[in-house]
Amino acid sequence: MDTSQQRVSDAEREATTDQLRTAAEEGRLDVDELDQRVSSALTARTRADLDGLTADLPATAPAPPAKPRLWERPDVRAPLVGLLSAGGVCTLIWVATGADGYFWPLWIFVGLGIALIGSVSRALNDR
Repeated sequence: MDTSQQRVSDAEREATTDQLRTAAEEGRLDVDELDQRVSSALTARTRADLDGLTADLPATAPAPPAKPRLWERPDVRAPLVGLLSAGGVCTLIWVATGADGYFWPLWIFVGLGIALIGSVSRALNDR
């Protein structure tokens, strides 16, 4: 089925104007040509009207996939969860047994903290 005579939506008109603005930013269109094409895009009724406005422009490259945030990476999240859960449980035990004297859960936090720092360091070097 030929879709060139199908009516276009506002979203399709907006996508075309975005593509035209990107082409102008790249230096492919001058200001007058951009104004003319954007006006035509906003008043376009069919797909053929829109396709004609961008036919001589290269297709826009898809955006590269976003990198996960540092704490979303499994190699960082696992040591972080370990530090918080094991450290939290040991601190609760220390508090439940009187919380007097030496804070021995410190060594849990130190050991797991070193592992977390190593994971974060490797993750930052991978970027």
